Formats: sequence, structure tokens, C-alpha cells
Amino acid sequence: MAHPNYIKMHIRTVPELLRDCAETMYQRVKNTLEDEKLEQTQMVVMTGCGYSYAAACNGAEFIEKIAGIPARALYSVDASRHQSLDVLPKGEQTLFIGVSGSGVVARVAEGLMRFRTKGAYAVAFSGDMQSKCARAAQVTVDISTPTVNIERGLPLRGYAATLLAFCGVAWRIAILQGRKSEAERLAFYEDLVVSADELQKTLPEIEHQVSDFARKVYQTASVYELVGSGTGFTSAWLGRQELVGQVGVFGVECSAEDWLHSTFFAARPETIPTVLISPPNSPARSRLEEVEGYMAYLRRPLCVIGQSISEATSVINLPYTDNELLNPFLELAPVSLLAGEICELTGEEYSRGFRERWDFSKGGAATENSEIVILN
Repeated sequence: MAHPNYIKMHIRTVPELLRDCAETMYQRVKNTLEDEKLEQTQMVVMTGCGYSYAAACNGAEFIEKIAGIPARALYSVDASRHQSLDVLPKGEQTLFIGVSGSGVVARVAEGLMRFRTKGAYAVAFSGDMQSKCARAAQVTVDISTPTVNIERGLPLRGYAATLLAFCGVAWRIAILQGRKSEAERLAFYEDLVVSADELQKTLPEIEHQVSDFARKVYQTASVYELVGSGTGFTSAWLGRQELVGQVGVFGVECSAEDWLHSTFFAARPETIPTVLISPPNSPARSRLEEVEGYMAYLRRPLCVIGQSISEATSVINLPYTDNELLNPFLELAPVSLLAGEICELTGEEYSRGFRERWDFSKGGAATENSEIVILN
């Protein structure tokens, strides 16, 4: 039996969240992080799990392209157990950000402890200011958002809020280090609010386009694939996260260029619904068009988010602007809605409903209850 489409309910609240919280998140960053430390920051390393990792990947793009300093997003176990700290800028010249909305994820807390022990400026992004991750950090940026009247909680609003927090860090560093002006920041945020308005206006049509594609493919799909480049690849990663983690179907994400070297060769292409994220403002635009042509030639069931070159392809139109850094705020809608639509069509409960074999992991037990080891 189908259940309410909670993903759709949450996505419908995102435009208002972006409008109302963009400046709020910037001010929280400004009031929490010390100017003196940001003035000397030479590199930012960030980590998280699941949705938080996807947000960190976009955060790295924001920081490099707005603040103009190197940034690296790491899987949490790589940050806490594998990353060589000797190659990073010394002491607090490295800013380390650990993201956990709940604040209880063991590997994120472990990474914060490790980097803090080595002298980095360790900052948590969390919705719980008293959490394990908050206690492990020097300071915590509050990424909580206003509550909404939706029965089922999901990480989507937290993901959007985390993107805003990373924007705040990028702009604070850029302004304090003299690379950008306050006027430039305000213009960026004005464009972000306009994009949120346009997203809200177009959501009904986006929902319809996503529904049409899902209904065409869900009964014959052997695996779903999402393909993109730049920030579009991170949106593909997010979409795969939701298809596997919420719907329980098998999905993969792939870089647009690497696709031709790997999953391009997957057998039975007619059973592989493929989502290509191909915004008109992408620096990889010409290559994305070529990739779309190859996908169509293989007769994959194809959906293009953005601008398509094929009349036979399903297309999801987003209100893109000239600024590629605004794309993640728009693309989270269709990749999330696809997962919600398939759940609704199949009657699957999100995350298996934490039932049967997954029962032990209720409340995040599998990610919270883990031995903490602090390595050099």
C-alpha cells in the first residue's frame, strides 16, 4: 500500500526555507566563527556522512570558487582514520568542519577530535548544540531550521540548511581575506532568493515531469543511474543516496566523463533508467551534450535535468541562472522527488521502515554506537 509522499512534502518547504534562512545562516556563521581564525585560514577540510557528505562536497566548491582557497571534502572515515595531517597547513591555518545534523555520528565526532588534537580550527555544523559532535568541536554553528508540520522527519531541510551554512563560511573567508566585498555577497544572496522564488513557482511542473518519468520506468528498472559533472555530480550523488537509502532500489552515480569508461558498458541498457544532470550553465556543457547523445543511442530510458538535445528524452526544467553555484539549491528538488515518487508507486517505506533485518539500526544505532579511536 502506498504511503504519503513525505519527500514531496519536505521539498515543497525548501524554497521558503532558502528565502527565510539564507541570511540567518550567514549571520550564525559570522557570529560563531572567529574573524581572526578565518583571516589566517589557508585550507578548509570538511566531512560528513550521507546527506551531510553531499553538502560538504558542494561546500568545497563554494569555498574554492568564492573564497579562493583550497578545500577538500572527505568521507568521515577518511578524515578520522586515513587522511595524512602532515600535508595540511599547520595548526589553525586548517579549518576543519564536521557536519552532523543530529550531532551523534561517531565518525564525524572522531574526525573533529583528531583534527582538533592536531591544532586545526575544529568547527561542527549541527542542529544539537549539546551533542557529541558539538562537544568535540571548538565551536558549533547551529544549522537547525524552523519546524514544519510533517509527520515524517527527513534530512532534506537539513541538507539545504547545511548548503547555506557552507555558503556563509565561503563568504566570510572571502570578505575577511579581501577577495570579495559585502556588496558582492549581498548580490549573491539576492540571486539565491530569486532562485528560491522561481523554484517555488516551477515546483508543480517539476513534480509532474518527475512523476511522468518515474511511472515510465519503475516497473522495468534493474538499476538506476545518475550522471553529472561539477556540482551536478554531487546532485547525482545525492539522488543515488535517496534512491538506495530511502527507496531501497539499487542505484549508482557516475561522473559524466568517467561514464564513458565504466557504466557505459553495462548490459541491458534498456533496463537502466538514467538521469543526466545537464544544466545550461555548466562549464562541461559540450561534453554533457555528447554524453546525452551516447545515452540515447544505447536506448537507455533517459531523463535530462536541465537542457536536452533530444526530443525523445524526458526533460525536467529548472530555473537555472548564470551562476553555477546556485545549481545545488535547485537540483536537490528533482533528484529527491524521484525517490519519493518511486516510494509512492511501490508502497515502500523509507529506509525499510527500520523493520526486520534493519531493526537494530533504529535511531542511528549503527552510526552512533562505534568505538572512538584518535589517530595521529
